[in-house]
Amino acid sequence: MSAQAQDLDGDGVPELVVCSQLPDGVESEVLRYLNRNLTVIETFPNMILSCVADPKNPKVMNLLGQRTDVGDMFSGEMISFSLRDGALKRQGNVMLPRGTLLLSYAAGDLQGHPHVRVLIDQRLKLRVFDQDNHLLSVQDGHEYGPHRKITVKTADGVKEIMWPGRIIISDSSPSGQGELMLAKTAGGKSEIQGFHWGGAFLEKKWNTPPMEGAILDFKIGDFKNNGARSLVLLLARPDQLLGMSGPRSILFAYDFLP
Repeated sequence: MSAQAQDLDGDGVPELVVCSQLPDGVESEVLRYLNRNLTVIETFPNMILSCVADPKNPKVMNLLGQRTDVGDMFSGEMISFSLRDGALKRQGNVMLPRGTLLLSYAAGDLQGHPHVRVLIDQRLKLRVFDQDNHLLSVQDGHEYGPHRKITVKTADGVKEIMWPGRIIISDSSPSGQGELMLAKTAGGKSEIQGFHWGGAFLEKKWNTPPMEGAILDFKIGDFKNNGARSLVLLLARPDQLLGMSGPRSILFAYDFLP
């Protein structure tokens, strides 16, 4: 479901944080690349691990874990981890906004408002909070997705929950002004939309050209290793070839112009 490369111990070599769907729940692993092999540092059953930006300092990434097998997995209480001496150590608990699913959460500085936390909850509401978890705005999030269901093991047994899709806070230009990016699907077409803070709510700033199909995931990074940032998205759409059936997947890439 999710894979992130992040240097967790400051040695200059990123670790790999993976969250997977299993038949009876979710499982997360932290792996290290050593001698051309991936070695598992630790496995976490019934936990979603994710590297998220510290809302007070977005340049600092924190490794947080969300347990599914507790009384209320959406309480906002997360476990903070650090990697020291080759082992993961529990640092304590961190409170995020109630309703948070780490797979559909982002934190950082938005143009117009620093230090925000953004999530899409199980009722598909797009919510924006300040760094102290005070609610700033709520709007309908049904068009942002795709909305998939995942199986988790809870304190009451195995059940399905909603995974509303990826949320990213990043900058699309050298200005350093952060933008919220979401994948919108409506009328059989999809696009990535960028938002800034308009004073009382989110305002759309730009969007990619609408494309037929559903955007399953997207990411921003220096994929060409040339210092330029690109937006890469995975699009699934019906196959138009005669005699063929079923969807096909296409990768698209957009370069952010200076």
